[in-house]
Amino acid sequence: MRSDKGRRFSPLYIWASSLFVSIGIAAALMSFSISEGDHRETALLSAPTGGNLAALAAGPDKNDLPSPRPSPKPTAPARTPAPVQTSSPEPSSSPGKKYIALTFDDGPNPETTGRVLDILEEQNARVTFFVLGESAKRCSETIKRMSDMGNEVANHSWNHAWLTKYPEKEMTDQIRDTNAAIKEITGKTPTLFRPPYGAYDDRLRGAAGKQGMALVMWSVDTRDWESRDADKVAEKCAAEVADRDIVIMHDTHGTTADAVERVIKNLKDGGFTIVTASELLRMNGVPVPGEMYWSGA
Repeated sequence: MRSDKGRRFSPLYIWASSLFVSIGIAAALMSFSISEGDHRETALLSAPTGGNLAALAAGPDKNDLPSPRPSPKPTAPARTPAPVQTSSPEPSSSPGKKYIALTFDDGPNPETTGRVLDILEEQNARVTFFVLGESAKRCSETIKRMSDMGNEVANHSWNHAWLTKYPEKEMTDQIRDTNAAIKEITGKTPTLFRPPYGAYDDRLRGAAGKQGMALVMWSVDTRDWESRDADKVAEKCAAEVADRDIVIMHDTHGTTADAVERVIKNLKDGGFTIVTASELLRMNGVPVPGEMYWSGA
């Protein structure tokens, strides 16, 4: 075997070897440079300096933030339906007050009824007149004055007949014709009927009820038609009346006209408020057609 010691290399071999060594050194240096650059770039992104610190203190740019998710609109709580307002009957009376209805039958009489109206106007009082149809036709101006003053004009039949002695048709005609006469003068159809002499039966109640009328009687009878004495009328009224009473008088008598002013003053002094019959009855609800009412209690 031959030894390599002292072997001589050709120039070409030496040049090639140098070239390979140079290429290896250059590759090593380039790899180190790239690795170092990556490390520095990463360090710059992770370690804030200068302007980065100011940006962090100011917070993120709003343009870099994701669009906020719209909040759901608050839902209004369910509302409890308001109670339905219903119409109610006439207002009830004020606690502690006393009420009374004065009523006058058989008119109108041109002379005596006019005097009663004068006193009512002076005393600022309103009452109920149960009038006869035939008299209303003759005294239309008096009827109109009654109504214009705020008094109630009600039905007392056509000619004061004892209606329970008549056929039902006659009852109906008496009530209907009187209502028509009153409406022609006042423009209002009566809703209250008082039978002449206070005489009634089921047939009469039915006849009135069919025409939408309640029957109104009385709880205090002054008996002015009997005494024909103004003092007795005033005294009887003052002695017998109570809260919610209905008082009967007759505006066809001069002595009754003489008593009216004292009757009203005595009632007011006794703490009574004078109202019409309909107003008194409606304090307990609307009067029912065909029903009988003796007072407002």
